[in-house]
Amino acid sequence: MGEFAIRGATHWILRGINSPRGDTSLAILIPVLLNSACKLENGLLQYQQATDGSATSTLDGTYKAELSPTMNPQFLPLLSVCNDCAKVILQAAKANEEFRRMNFLESLNMDCQKWLKSKMAAVQ
Repeated sequence: MGEFAIRGATHWILRGINSPRGDTSLAILIPVLLNSACKLENGLLQYQQATDGSATSTLDGTYKAELSPTMNPQFLPLLSVCNDCAKVILQAAKANEEFRRMNFLESLNMDCQKWLKSKMAAVQ
């Protein structure tokens, strides 16, 4: 259900970003969605670490999803949706000048900003 919630919220926000009249009222939901996806992914990775002792972050504090063979395969689509959500939102916001000017990334908590830095590298 988490997968469907993240995917649905992403599509709803993208529809607003890409609408002909540029509905910027949905911009306030971008930080909420990104913070939620970050916390969900980090929670899944912490669960993995607790169950099999694998590492979830690199030495410089950036997040790196290191999946182990013992990870529950039911979590893989959820991890994928969290990553895809962040990448798609970042791409859409980057392409839309009005959203770029809003600087919504600054309203994210520090953990989420670190998490997004790893996603931004994949978008550029």
